[in-house]
Amino acid sequence: MTDYFGSEDFESGARAEAEILRGKAERAAGEAKASFRRLKDEAMENYETLKSGTFERVAAVDEFVRERPYVAVGLAVLAGMLVTHLLRSHGPKVIYIRDGRAKAV
Repeated sequence: MTDYFGSEDFESGARAEAEILRGKAERAAGEAKASFRRLKDEAMENYETLKSGTFERVAAVDEFVRERPYVAVGLAVLAGMLVTHLLRSHGPKVIYIRDGRAKAV
């Protein structure tokens, strides 16, 4: 039954548009899921690479410390002094620039 304003045409057009939008949304959701899986796999690979590299470095440092304990302690002290020096405040860090245009009175 078609009324004066053509509501049947409007409803069928709206349903068709809804189906088109539903298809686009499903495709977008599928692409987002695939991208998420790909990024998750890449993140896991990067994590494993960093983890294995970290364990290798820790083993190398451990070997160095066992072979040369006094050198390792000295390097740790120097590193601590350097960090302390960089973080400690030595007064205000203000640079005053004299304006060459100003005349003394």
